[in-house]
Amino acid sequence: MEDRVKSIKSFLKKFESKFKDRVNVEINDWEEIKNIVDFFMDNDEGTPIIDFIDLSNWDCVEEYSFNDSSRELNLTWHDYDRQEDQIAIEAFGADVLKCVINIHSIVITGNKGMPVVLIKGYYKDQKEINRIYNSGCSDIHIAKNHHFSTVVRKMVKKRIQDITVPNINCFTVSIVPNCARHISPTESKDTMFSYNIKSVMVRLDILVNELGDTLDSDQEKLQTYGNIARKCFENALKIMHLKAGTVFEEDYQKLMLGSLLSVITNRDFEDHCKIKLKGVQDILNICSHDSGVHIDKEELVKAVKYIIIAINWN
Repeated sequence: MEDRVKSIKSFLKKFESKFKDRVNVEINDWEEIKNIVDFFMDNDEGTPIIDFIDLSNWDCVEEYSFNDSSRELNLTWHDYDRQEDQIAIEAFGADVLKCVINIHSIVITGNKGMPVVLIKGYYKDQKEINRIYNSGCSDIHIAKNHHFSTVVRKMVKKRIQDITVPNINCFTVSIVPNCARHISPTESKDTMFSYNIKSVMVRLDILVNELGDTLDSDQEKLQTYGNIARKCFENALKIMHLKAGTVFEEDYQKLMLGSLLSVITNRDFEDHCKIKLKGVQDILNICSHDSGVHIDKEELVKAVKYIIIAINWN
């Protein structure tokens, strides 16, 4: 225990000297992203832990690299030697176990007193994933075994590669320092759920203020704000469905508002609102299409406030 405390203090000291002012800031710059990921990978005793929001965690990382042209982080959990590790290969069904994340942004946030990195990836449909990975191999199989990630299994020079591809535009991967093994996979998942919802709520709060300064006659701006509100609502609902363990036939990223509203199971708060869920859906639909229908600013404000309450309530 004493050695673990020393490791934690040492890590925190190095972290604070470099990144203290970058906590809870969403970072998009690729060079800064690489700098932060490098630090979490290399500045601790042993490799970090990788926790996924919709599957189990990795207890180590044998190797990692960046692809600058595609903004990808390549992680290798295990690359087994076929002669020495045949039992492990048979157990996991692959020679190489990897994860490839096409990074949109990262954020450093706190979990049980420790800084952790959350990673948000871009989405790719199955056709695009097949185009990227179906090269240099004699066989390939693409499966959707988890809600928010795709698994690519390919044969390369008689060795099976098993590649996990986080595949939705929200924070789904957490890098946890090795010294912070007191953070459980469940606590990492809860942190990712909470941060994703928090990010949506911040955007919605800003949107309410911006709507207050918009004239009812500025229909184009109101339509833009309505589309932003819809996107935020859909994003939050997807996270809520994931947390509830809902299974959809389609990719979560492809789901639209009508398919997601079922997770709003508790609507007791509606008695205190001046709009119902159907009204919210109707005005967001008006904003999403070239309908030629007048967008009522007051109704849009009510809809955004309803979304904020509904997310908090459920």
